[in-house]
Amino acid sequence: MFSRLTITLVIVATLGACASEAAEEAFTVTDSAGVAIAVSHEPLWPEGRGWRLGGQPSVLIGGGITDTSAIVGPIAGAMRLPDGRILVADAGATRLRWFADDGTILQSVGRKGEGPGEMQRMDALLHVGDSIAILDGSTARVSVFSLDGVFGRRFKMAAPPKSAFALRIIGRLATGEWIGRTGSSVREVPSGIRRDTFEIWLSGSDGGVGRHVADVLGGEALVVNGGTWGAVTRAPFEHETTVHFHDGDLWVGTGDEFRVDQFALSGELLRSVRLAEAPTPISTSELDAVLDSARDHYAEMNDRMREGFTRVLEEAPRPTVKPAYTSFLLDDDDNIWIARYGSGPALPSHWSVIDTAGRWLGDVPLPPGFEPTHVGTDEVLGVWTDPDGLERVVAYPLIRDSTGM
Repeated sequence: MFSRLTITLVIVATLGACASEAAEEAFTVTDSAGVAIAVSHEPLWPEGRGWRLGGQPSVLIGGGITDTSAIVGPIAGAMRLPDGRILVADAGATRLRWFADDGTILQSVGRKGEGPGEMQRMDALLHVGDSIAILDGSTARVSVFSLDGVFGRRFKMAAPPKSAFALRIIGRLATGEWIGRTGSSVREVPSGIRRDTFEIWLSGSDGGVGRHVADVLGGEALVVNGGTWGAVTRAPFEHETTVHFHDGDLWVGTGDEFRVDQFALSGELLRSVRLAEAPTPISTSELDAVLDSARDHYAEMNDRMREGFTRVLEEAPRPTVKPAYTSFLLDDDDNIWIARYGSGPALPSHWSVIDTAGRWLGDVPLPPGFEPTHVGTDEVLGVWTDPDGLERVVAYPLIRDSTGM
């Protein structure tokens, strides 16, 4: 866990007993009004060393034509449970599926509907203590199951004051309270590239509104407001906001810079972890390619939406630098994994790993089309989308090269 102690000394990043002036400059922790700011200027792992994935998946679930455990997809979440089973939220089938370590299907629970244990839609899967929670964003309902798939209860999340939408859960406290974030309506804002601020709230165990925790700058989106209708899609080179509730604290990153902030539930900023890297300029060819891809996407829409999005795209200011990263997650050992911006679906993605002291260890390349959803001590599990758009759950061994530490 990240310490909440205020650190006023410069921390020297060393490799074994080989301290050097370069190492002293590689990582610093300073105090700013009681907030610890950890800054890395270069990775700790030497080149060619560090963590990496094993060459072949240790688990491959779903997707085969003759595979009886085939997943319909899309997948709303996948994780490894403490007893070794793999849990998958198959949104396409509106079912929770449990698999053995070898990928064998063990059981399936749930279906589309309004009854107990049924859902209209699966939008998020959370492991909350001794339970599993599924968010149905279409109804703002949360369904709670045991780790063995026994339905427990269902309740509806309330909307905070001045919000038109119910909270979307991101975690549960040990007290039984829930923590969630507000949404926004595209009909309440003018057309253009928009970036709203959303709120983080606590709610009671029954979904009732609790107290306000923090305001967070949201991600960018391309919005068309047609008066009686509204539509939203991705903005070119959009900055995305990631929010996690982990180990009792709130973790937030906007992608504007290589920075992840840790907050207490009081709203107090505890620590800011940063990589000292300059923004990457967007080349003319990269911008043209993204804009052409957007226009091709709009061409598949109905006339009203196509005309609206095309107009807004042409009128919007052109971005000049790329976001620092797209998203981040925290692994079972409290390390931060940050997805660097810039890899296309046909290229490997690179994830920067930050340890519990805030040091940048190095980068781990992940296979093309693979999005991690759960990182354990010796495994990276996630969703792989093949070239045909078929989703599968895949796990790779995580090899930690001790000479790279």
